[in-house]
Amino acid sequence: QSTDPDIVALQVGIGDDPWQAPTTLALLESDKILVVRNQAVDLYDRIWCCWELFIAYELNLVHKLGGLIVTGRPCAAGEPTL
Repeated sequence: QSTDPDIVALQVGIGDDPWQAPTTLALLESDKILVVRNQAVDLYDRIWCCWELFIAYELNLVHKLGGLIVTGRPCAAGEPTL
């Protein structure tokens, strides 16, 4: 993930409404979401990761077989499972 504000703005948008962000608009057209965890950063420390999981929940993908795909090792032993 980039730390360059211009690149981040292109990826997630710059408005006040996250529902209008490019990432959200793409997710709303999806029928599945892939979550890739890693040991370097806790998934739940990243606001956009939490937002994407919320979108998956709102689209009922968390209850659809194959709708939410999770891979990778969690960051720490105490990280909640999806």
